Amino acid sequence: MNSTLPPEEYQKEQEVIRREFAMGMDDPDRVSGLLLFATAYQVHPYRFPVIGEIEIYNQLTQEQVMQYYKTRYVPNNLTFIVVGDMMQKERANNSRLVQGVPGEITPARIHSGGTPQLGRREAHQEFATELTHLSLAWHIRRLRTPTYPLDLALNDSR
Repeated sequence: MNSTLPPEEYQKEQEVIRREFAMGMDDPDRVSGLLLFATAYQVHPYRFPVIGEIEIYNQLTQEQVMQYYKTRYVPNNLTFIVVGDMMQKERANNSRLVQGVPGEITPARIHSGGTPQLGRREAHQEFATELTHLSLAWHIRRLRTPTYPLDLALNDSR
């Protein structure tokens, strides 16, 4: 909650993150997944890599990174996940960890899925690898909408 990022540490971390970007682009499965999402989601933010884009990352200043951190990494945006038996006293201790830390709920962003996909989309990318990789995907209904045809197709035991 109270991280500081001195300039010398920021420089070190930048290089670590750049190496992570590079490692991801050396992984055929990762490249295939990125291409799949960029092809399937042409409007929705799912089309972007979770880690972001290196071109954008390289333009960020330390001040911008810290401002993002202060805006997004606030108690109202946190989720505690507990597995196992937890006593009431321990739950109260977790609440005290963030007590008094300022922060507002970040407004939810509503994203349009764009226009419905009416035909096949495909993308190809050359990549030096020993195996060919193929990714297939279908858009389905929202999770709260019954998906009976999909359920039947996946559970067909023939």
